[in-house]
Amino acid sequence: MFSPQIVVDKIAEKIVEIVIQSMGHHLGYPFHYKKNVKDLEVQMDKLQKLRKPIEEQIEEAKTRGEVIVNNVSDWLNEADMLRQGVKTFMDEKIDKENVQCFNFSCPNFISRYKLSKEAEKMMDKGKSLFEEANFVGAALKGKSMPAWKSSLDKLKKSMLNTIEDIDPNLFTSLRLSYDYLESTDAKSCFLLCCLFPEDSEVPIEALARQCMARRLLVQKPDTLEDAIDIVCSVVGTLKTRCLLLDGKNDDFVKMHDVIRDVAISIAREEESYLVKHGVKEWPETGTCEKYSAISLRSETIHELPDELVYPELHTLMLEFQRSTKIPDKFFRGTEKLMVLELNRATVLPLPSSLEKLTELRMLCLNECKLGDIAILKDLKNKLEVLILRGSNIKALPHELGELTRLRLLDLGDCEELEVIPNGVISKLHRLEELHFPVSFENWKGTTANEEIGKVSVEELMSLTRLSTLHIRIPFLRLLPEDLGFLNLSRFFIIVGNPLSYGDYLDREEFSSTSVVLNKVNFENEGLIDFSILERLLGKPKCPSRSFNNLTELVVQHCGLKYLFSPSCARRLLQLQRLEIRDCGTMEAVIGNFGNDEEKDEEIIANVINFSQLTTLKLYELPRLISFYPRIKKATSTESHSFSPAQSLFNEKVAFPALEKLDIFYVSNITEIWDKKNLLPTDQSFCLLRSLKVWDCKELMNVVPSHVLPRLRNVKDLRVYRCSKMEVIVVLEKREEESTNKDITPFPELRSLWLGQLINLKAVCAYKSEDQLDFNVQVVFPKLRILSLRDLARLSSFNNTSNITETRPLFNHQVAFPALEELEIRSVPNITEIWDKKNLLPTDQSFCLLRTLTVWSFLEKREEEATNKDIIPFPELRILELVNLENLKAVCAYKSEDQLDFNVQVVFPKLKKQNIYVDWPSLKNFNQVL
Repeated sequence: MFSPQIVVDKIAEKIVEIVIQSMGHHLGYPFHYKKNVKDLEVQMDKLQKLRKPIEEQIEEAKTRGEVIVNNVSDWLNEADMLRQGVKTFMDEKIDKENVQCFNFSCPNFISRYKLSKEAEKMMDKGKSLFEEANFVGAALKGKSMPAWKSSLDKLKKSMLNTIEDIDPNLFTSLRLSYDYLESTDAKSCFLLCCLFPEDSEVPIEALARQCMARRLLVQKPDTLEDAIDIVCSVVGTLKTRCLLLDGKNDDFVKMHDVIRDVAISIAREEESYLVKHGVKEWPETGTCEKYSAISLRSETIHELPDELVYPELHTLMLEFQRSTKIPDKFFRGTEKLMVLELNRATVLPLPSSLEKLTELRMLCLNECKLGDIAILKDLKNKLEVLILRGSNIKALPHELGELTRLRLLDLGDCEELEVIPNGVISKLHRLEELHFPVSFENWKGTTANEEIGKVSVEELMSLTRLSTLHIRIPFLRLLPEDLGFLNLSRFFIIVGNPLSYGDYLDREEFSSTSVVLNKVNFENEGLIDFSILERLLGKPKCPSRSFNNLTELVVQHCGLKYLFSPSCARRLLQLQRLEIRDCGTMEAVIGNFGNDEEKDEEIIANVINFSQLTTLKLYELPRLISFYPRIKKATSTESHSFSPAQSLFNEKVAFPALEKLDIFYVSNITEIWDKKNLLPTDQSFCLLRSLKVWDCKELMNVVPSHVLPRLRNVKDLRVYRCSKMEVIVVLEKREEESTNKDITPFPELRSLWLGQLINLKAVCAYKSEDQLDFNVQVVFPKLRILSLRDLARLSSFNNTSNITETRPLFNHQVAFPALEELEIRSVPNITEIWDKKNLLPTDQSFCLLRTLTVWSFLEKREEEATNKDIIPFPELRILELVNLENLKAVCAYKSEDQLDFNVQVVFPKLKKQNIYVDWPSLKNFNQVL
């Protein structure tokens, strides 16, 4: 058994060896010193928490007379040795870090290098022990002692197949975790993941399609949708076993590169998989015939063998350069092939040997150069999935209609596709998923003279099994009155023009149930505004699965007066994101003109609850009066009309789940929230976290006093370019309240951004009879970032009634105990940043400030010598000096309006590469010019 000191000494020797071999890589250790030490402490804490229950289980086992196997004892001994080594290391750290080099008051970087490297190494070992325990514990949870012993025997045998560069203990732990997956579905999905590229985001739907094609799932799902649900559940199991990682969203999953290497090893051993990515040439003849699945990816292979003779092959996934051509006889020896995926290949023409693949159920030709694809009709007996995404096909042949067993047809991103003959799509009556390219718009009815039969939107009505649809319908007139996709569970439907980069919309951000209305002129189409959703997804009164599944609606550049009827809005039970942009004629989001259903006053009076809506964005709506305006009742001589001067939100609509609210260029509103009529605090806006208000020129404030209780969760507040705004928060002072009581308007606020508010006088103020009282004491307990830009009239963050010659930005009336970053740009009315006399105690405000872009005067005391080092900012790491035309120096003494630049300044943590000076005449960092 090594002593802790020997462990530390060995590590120190290793440090010297590594430094000599790779100096550059290790220059970062001194600068990551604190992080490495902190991470080490975290890992040791995790290890100790894990060790305790293991010890308790061992004691219980000993009491029952059971034998403790050597591997468990070895793990405990190794954990003990590491713990003692860490304790010795931490004690040594405390002594060493007290030794500082006195020049420039900086730490001893040599010492820090050694300590940091030791911390990282110990931390890695701690992680390794922790991971081994996690994998093994997850795999054998609830198993009997014989199961443990059996597993150990299995692991000993698997040690012979360990992988280079992977710790044998970690390999055996991962192998054990795989072996004890009780679900064969889980094992199948785990091994399928290793066929995809390293570090890739693996689509869950891709896994489900392969599982369906190869009939891998035990439950034998009837539909692709059922298969996706099963695979999602399986993926959850694999994540709990630490075998898979979260992807970028719920539709994707990732596999760690180390786990992938283990998966490849297991797949090769048990299922005869061959996975080679980055190979330079095709594998030699005689080396691949036994394999059942092959995944090859290469940037350099240009020639392929004339014929494959792989009699057991069921899955083939290939990716090459586009210049790589597929020989005509290439698939002759692969009669058992069920899944074929070719990526970025040139297949001109399609090889005749494809007709030999009578068992093929899934064919993917992604981003391939294709010609005539009529030969695919020969795959009609089994083919269920056909993916041509990103390929250059210009027309679908009539023969494609013979593939009547197709469940999925994906034409997404086929931007050159111009012709889909009439009747082809309707013949594919078993289709469950259908993806059209967004660029396709050659539908029947789009032109006056149509010489050839074109696909019509009506054809889709015959696809009764359709559950997934991606489509763009260029004109509303193409929609039949009773289209109604009633059973869609996943859809992305665009009506109008395709989205462009200028639309600021990222396709990746859309959910799986989205509708986009883009540049649709409803007036020209002669339609009632809100009927579009009912025509697409079914009328609200019908049992429309599609309508109820809508989670995301984006409307932009549309000639709408209003979007929803009240009954339509009430049926949007799952709507999570609503975005309305650049609709210049819109007066309300919810309206009820011209609809006989909505004349019942009781129905209109009921609150509309957007119970699932988390994101609401209202952009460029210059005529918007209110989200759901109050109606001025009609008389015998006049019609219904909106009441004047309404707030954006009132008591008629509720947003209990809303987290993000953006209001940009809504120039007609004078108030965001109604002064008196709002729903109770816990029914609306109570979960709001982000509030952004831009270019609302009639707004004079953002938050009135009665709204503050429901905004207690706001973390990010940004207000820009509201020309009439005088104050951000308006408070109501009750008679019994004293003026010296601290107000905390946003207890959770982390960042506050105020810019181009030319009439802003203060952030918070009391208001009484149209008079503002700025004598308010405000605390922002968690604010970390404060940005003030272009505030022409602001003379104090919280103005006072006392007018003085000096106008400090901050005084004793405002506290920022957690502020870390302060930015001040173009605030010309202030003469000082901090009040000379009236400031809160040091530990109550600005004590955590790290980033500051302005400079300050120093007050020289008589007893101070001019050669004494001044440390104005002991924690300063970044300094920016930009557009300071009158800058003379960074620091100076001031006495009777005279500046003395003879100052010795030290910035102990400021690095040269983090100083940004954008003023060419500043020649000396601290000297008169």
